[in-house]
Amino acid sequence: MRKLLFMGGFALATTAMSSPGYGGYLQDFESMTVNTTVNGQESWTASVAANATVIDESGNQFVKIVDDSNNIAPSVAYAQVFTLTAGTNDEVSFDIRLDGNSGGGLHFNLAGNNGGVWVAKSAFQANGTVAPDNANYESSTFAEDEWYRVIYDLDPTANTYRFRMIKKSDNSVLVDTTKPFITNSISNIYYFQFAMDDAVGPAWQIDNFSVQNTPEPAAMGLILTGAMLAIRRRARR
Repeated sequence: MRKLLFMGGFALATTAMSSPGYGGYLQDFESMTVNTTVNGQESWTASVAANATVIDESGNQFVKIVDDSNNIAPSVAYAQVFTLTAGTNDEVSFDIRLDGNSGGGLHFNLAGNNGGVWVAKSAFQANGTVAPDNANYESSTFAEDEWYRVIYDLDPTANTYRFRMIKKSDNSVLVDTTKPFITNSISNIYYFQFAMDDAVGPAWQIDNFSVQNTPEPAAMGLILTGAMLAIRRRARR
């Protein structure tokens, strides 16, 4: 649900929307039909429908992706254009949990420029290792059956992204590193894909997928200052 804070004629988005638009996009899968494929629900797609299911666990819904001997390397994806704007923080994030500790990994692939080029790729393996750039693995490892928040802070000016992986139960930071874009000169981000390796392995769970486009702190300060000035002017009338 979108919430607006009105200040002196300005409407400021305080949370992401449940559909694409100003302020970003948030998909928590809560409104999707459980025990059913995510494919075709709210514009999400799955390469193998039977291997990507919306699950309910104690009142929390998420997508579970399974790689089996019948359907190798299934993937789940969402496509929507989000323009990268100077003076804003562009953030892509999601929750991830490993269900099983052997077999194939999961890759997150981010495309830009209307899907024409790759911007970032990362690999998460069943042994708990993560490669923020899909090549160089970090020394820190994540645990099975734990939810982690993965955050990509995109900087189209520097052509880099800051990758963070945070354990949700205690907010401890597992990884915090900056990597270069695969392709420079990105005007928008468009395609978001979770794809499993071509090896039979564990299940991976995805929740709270988000795209945020918010003013940088300095720009937000100017907006708030303008809003306060507008309030004072009205108070004097």
